[in-house]
Amino acid sequence: MANDPENTALSLPATRCLSKLQAAQYLGIGVTLLTEIGPLPIKLGRRCLYDVVDLDAWLDEYKREGGPERRFYGP
Repeated sequence: MANDPENTALSLPATRCLSKLQAAQYLGIGVTLLTEIGPLPIKLGRRCLYDVVDLDAWLDEYKREGGPERRFYGP
């Protein structure tokens, strides 16, 4: 039967690590801006990947702090 749990295919989990281009697209910003102000990537061998959890945490902090221009106190 179609509704039988034994015949239900398991879906693959969502991708947790993204390339630089994918991370920029995920955040809706350009690659250059991601490199300049975004979170640090994870180095796995020669690859630099961005953890979706880190991207979400960075975006939440960015919203709270009001962006990088508000992080600098002084003249």
